[in-house]
Amino acid sequence: MRGVTEDGKTLNIAGDYIAYGIRERASEIVTLELGRQTEQEVTRSLEREVDADRFTRLDRMLIAEQRGQEFTDLRPGKDMLATFRQNRALLIERARKLERMGLATEIETGRWIVSPRAEPALRELGERGDIIKTMHRALDREGLAEDRHPARYVLHREKTTERIVGRVLDKGLGGDEMGERVWLVIDGVDGRVHHIEMDAARAEEVGRGMIVVAGSGPAGPRAADRNIIDVAGKEGVYRPSMHLERARAAINRMGGDPQVFVRSHVRRLEALRRAGHAERIDADHWRVPADLPRARSSL
Repeated sequence: MRGVTEDGKTLNIAGDYIAYGIRERASEIVTLELGRQTEQEVTRSLEREVDADRFTRLDRMLIAEQRGQEFTDLRPGKDMLATFRQNRALLIERARKLERMGLATEIETGRWIVSPRAEPALRELGERGDIIKTMHRALDREGLAEDRHPARYVLHREKTTERIVGRVLDKGLGGDEMGERVWLVIDGVDGRVHHIEMDAARAEEVGRGMIVVAGSGPAGPRAADRNIIDVAGKEGVYRPSMHLERARAAINRMGGDPQVFVRSHVRRLEALRRAGHAERIDADHWRVPADLPRARSSL
């Protein structure tokens, strides 16, 4: 998506709709096309969740049963919803799995206390598992899966405290739901495989197969900020069209796309605008402060 409306304004989509609404709407459409799951299909699906290292529907049921009470009551004679009665055995097995993970405690037979840490811990564990699968797929596609042991996988998340040099194996959207961050899988020269997240604007030109240097570096203004100030000149007004004309020849010589190059600067300005350090006049005019590189080098 371009991220702007027909009149050039920023397109804003509610975070709740992105996180939940799209999935629910898709579920409704698929249900209309394929019909509802049978009880046996639902049961088999829940059985696969008993030993899952992520947040599951069973966990959601356990937490819902505990809500407003001191514990989750799974005793046979307990008056509970039909869904809970039907899946009671699976819920008990899941509770025992959580107990082994230190996320639940059976205070007496059939009565369980689910830790408030359970949901965030399981979600983080599931996210880590998804990242490892992504890294393995990238390695497998390059024929490197057997040569790179999982013990050499390094997940840096958003904080990279070391300098990473290597070849980009894969690239995708990060977990911010707004497309402002991307992740990279890098086969490092240090013999490890790295997964890092960064600002999408900083990785605009990065693609599979490129050799990159990533991670922490010396403090100072970004190259994009210096370019913006240079184009803005004494008037303090940055024009993407002017920047495109200036950069076209040089970027073409390097084999890059001048329009993509300029769009990365516009994305940077959008981030600065949200932080209150730039003003969008219209689609081709941005007002920026003269001390932008010094003031926003850490943004």
